[in-house]
Amino acid sequence: MRYFPTPRFVPVLVLVPVLLVLAALTACSEAGEGHLFEVESTGVVSGDAFLDLGRTGTRAPGDPSLAGLQLALVMFGSRDTVTLALSDTAGFFGAQDLPLGSYQVVPDPGFLGDSLEVTRISPSPAEVRRGPGTEVSVGISFPVREVEEILEGPSGVRLYARGIALNSRESLPGSAVHIRSGDRALRAVDMAPLEIQPGDSILILGRTRRVAGRVILEEGLGRRLRQAVAAPTPWEVTTLEAASASEGTLAADFVMVNGVEILDVRTSFGETVVTVSDGSGPLVLRFPTGYLAQIRVEALEPGTVFDVQGILLRAGAGASWELRPRVPTDLMGLEPAP
Repeated sequence: MRYFPTPRFVPVLVLVPVLLVLAALTACSEAGEGHLFEVESTGVVSGDAFLDLGRTGTRAPGDPSLAGLQLALVMFGSRDTVTLALSDTAGFFGAQDLPLGSYQVVPDPGFLGDSLEVTRISPSPAEVRRGPGTEVSVGISFPVREVEEILEGPSGVRLYARGIALNSRESLPGSAVHIRSGDRALRAVDMAPLEIQPGDSILILGRTRRVAGRVILEEGLGRRLRQAVAAPTPWEVTTLEAASASEGTLAADFVMVNGVEILDVRTSFGETVVTVSDGSGPLVLRFPTGYLAQIRVEALEPGTVFDVQGILLRAGAGASWELRPRVPTDLMGLEPAP
């Protein structure tokens, strides 16, 4: 009988696992060197763009969504735009498949122009990581301008005016609030309800309009920035200077005239209209007749001398100006009834 030796399979079976292990180790080593098995992780950025009416940087219930704003996502530390996003009618925007890293969210300068500016982008930079997407809030608002710049500027511009309140909203007709910044004053009309006192630092959003050669703000929406530390100081002028608003430089401003004498008194539709002079020329005062009862003055008589302060308002369409006391105590030095 011939003998056939058993095939030698054992060494082969041993070699196969060894070769597989070596291949795996080699692959892992090469992958670590950036050659094989590269898996690029990505993330998502989404958020909302809104019109920051209060300029707080945080969306408030009344802040509308901002549609059509293009945003560039720029890798932090570079100028390279990775992708663009566009806000929809609800203000929502999003970008997917972003390489992990830090990004700046940059609103389109062409959209902003000179009429809008960024109030806050949060968070900034936006960190794109594995897992849930990053939420970004983009607040856009109108620019803040100084009073003098507004007075010299064009009509039809929506902006914020910042200054010191010269009166409360209820003290003048037309729901008007006057503010002063530097040595110029501005009148804002049709103001929304606003609890302020003279001397408060406030911010008013409105649209500029030129009336009889003067710029005013319409449809004012105000916010108090800081409570008054002291009452505003009036400019001391003569009756002649007040009647011309010092050639317009004190238009809409807060002034005081000392030692005025009553020349004439009349009443009309609940208002008392008084012509006074300090010897330099006539000036018209106009105020609610009820002011007199509040300071216990029965009537005003020609020849009476007193001090008065208030806001200068244009008298109709003419070139002259009237002085409007803001409150009864702006009529000073009048003898109360016994």
